[in-house]
Amino acid sequence: MSFIDFFGNKVRAKDVVYSDNSNLEISKEWKRIDMNCGGFKTITVDLSKYNEFLLTIGTYPADQYRILSSTVIPKTALENMIGQDSNGYFQVRYSDYYWAGLDYLGNNKIRYRSSNNEGLATIWAR
Repeated sequence: MSFIDFFGNKVRAKDVVYSDNSNLEISKEWKRIDMNCGGFKTITVDLSKYNEFLLTIGTYPADQYRILSSTVIPKTALENMIGQDSNGYFQVRYSDYYWAGLDYLGNNKIRYRSSNNEGLATIWAR
């Protein structure tokens, strides 16, 4: 159980509740949104539920939870970069072989890709 200091008082993080009924302790956890190997994939994500996104690149098919590199993308940065880049406006790179890119297309649409079929791009949010 984690606590926060609130004006000199210890408050349990799970007792700080947001208007959407989530609590401070839960909001620290990353939720996996989607995974993709090779090529572009477009998904719909309700951005109002999250404050930041995490783009990771890992290996596939073995060790699908192995993360080689990652980058955090604040929601405001994502919302202010509407458009497309050939490899994604937001990128994560481990090597020339393992990398991933992400674009925000507007209207809660995210397009992302991994560099090849052995690279697993994963989008997380919290």
